[in-house]
Amino acid sequence: MSEIEEMLSLFEKNTAQMLAMIAGLTEDQINWKLPPVENEEHWSIRQIIAHIEEVNYFWVPQFQEALMNPSTKLGRADEGNKIRQRAVDKADERELSVMVENIKKSLPIIRNALGNMTNEQLKLVFPMKDVETNVPIGFLINHVYPEHVDTHMKQIERTLLDYAQYH
Repeated sequence: MSEIEEMLSLFEKNTAQMLAMIAGLTEDQINWKLPPVENEEHWSIRQIIAHIEEVNYFWVPQFQEALMNPSTKLGRADEGNKIRQRAVDKADERELSVMVENIKKSLPIIRNALGNMTNEQLKLVFPMKDVETNVPIGFLINHVYPEHVDTHMKQIERTLLDYAQYH
């Protein structure tokens, strides 16, 4: 199995696991979050799902552009961070089922866009928009997709444990 196939398969597995984890939750569980602590904002599960939905679509065009243009800078920078924050801030105005469906629809889009990458392409190094460093695109793909979902699954688990303590 190629490196990209391993990443995409793990991403799809993690996504399915995360969606199964939230499938039977109540609206109260989905919307609940810990109060802020020392300027640290906590996200609800709905906000986490909105963020994952946004991330899945945000990065695909950047990765595609980078493969066509080696001077492409990757990352969020200011405008990308605003897009991310808007997705999280507006999550309460959106139906969870729509966000979940969009996440499911993103999987074949991501696979079609990246699934044919070679191991050599995964090693290509690109400058970042928001930091003074160059990063292999394969590292970013792994971080943005399978690792990202895994990190947020753990966040969902912690949120559910906290919810159980408070209810």
